[in-house]
Amino acid sequence: LGVRKLLLLSTILMFISFLILGFYVQFIRVAYGDDYQAIAIICLLVFV
Repeated sequence: LGVRKLLLLSTILMFISFLILGFYVQFIRVAYGDDYQAIAIICLLVFV
């Protein structure tokens, strides 16, 4: 694999993970209300 393909792959993976994270945040906001920010931060830490 070349550096360009690797960079593209990592960018796509990052984009997908951001999409999933966004979906989780929306779901958590609906499910938990005001506590969603703390849970979203935990999810972010798990992702990273």
